[in-house]
Amino acid sequence: MNDALNNFRENLRRAHDLLALADRISILTTNAVDVSDCLRAALMQGVSALDHFVHEIVRIGMLEVQRGRRAATVAHLSFKVPMSATRRAVADAADMQWLDEAVREAHSWLSFQRKRAISPTWLLRLAGSTIASATTTCGRNL
Repeated sequence: MNDALNNFRENLRRAHDLLALADRISILTTNAVDVSDCLRAALMQGVSALDHFVHEIVRIGMLEVQRGRRAATVAHLSFKVPMSATRRAVADAADMQWLDEAVREAHSWLSFQRKRAISPTWLLRLAGSTIASATTTCGRNL
């Protein structure tokens, strides 16, 4: 999960850099130069960073449950897997690639950009207090 957190921080840094660029452009030019596109890009980068981070910790958490490193949740136990993935799992129980791909496929259309989808309680249940406290700390440092 450290890779997911590091990637999240890097993506947020890019959003911060876009904000800094907009500030510099505003300082160096007149009001005739519109920086709203740069600000919009920064906002979208930040939202995208959060969405990608939640997707990653969900995927990693699912794999950790399957490996026995984390307690199973109701969501994990009710996760639907295609028959093709089930066949791969039965053929080689040690290989977790089937679950990784199934989670990515099932969640590819989901969006974690709304408060209800990523409430602190949900994060605590999903990923444990370490990741939830890290995201809170990371958010405060911006």
